[in-house]
Amino acid sequence: MRFFLGGYSADMGGRAEGVGTLLAGNADDVSAGGELARRTEVAVRADSPSWLAWHPTLPVVYAALEGRGVVQAYRRIGDERFVPHGGALEAGEAVCHIAVAADATVARAPRALPPARHDRDDRSRARSGAVLAG
Repeated sequence: MRFFLGGYSADMGGRAEGVGTLLAGNADDVSAGGELARRTEVAVRADSPSWLAWHPTLPVVYAALEGRGVVQAYRRIGDERFVPHGGALEAGEAVCHIAVAADATVARAPRALPPARHDRDDRSRARSGAVLAG
């Protein structure tokens, strides 16, 4: 089974280069099985795609580009390749989640809550990534 993985790129202190591909067994299997492996080439280059969500009926995935504060749609052009689909939409600082309604009429992209502060100088943020089967 094929999974698409988002994560933090250099703009947010990470090492990701965009949306990556993971395999759990054979890529075209309908269920995950076998050893987990990562493809070396990215599916699409993007800045910190920290959350991914599929369009319910089209070969389109939405990515929360957290560091830029935007949501970008990507159209699938092959088993493991995507291209931008339209322009990025402003979603506000630290957009970190996307939910798409089953009828595709609404896509919601809430922002992260500010980190809890125990000390005035503590500016730590949780690091997360997104995994999406496809």
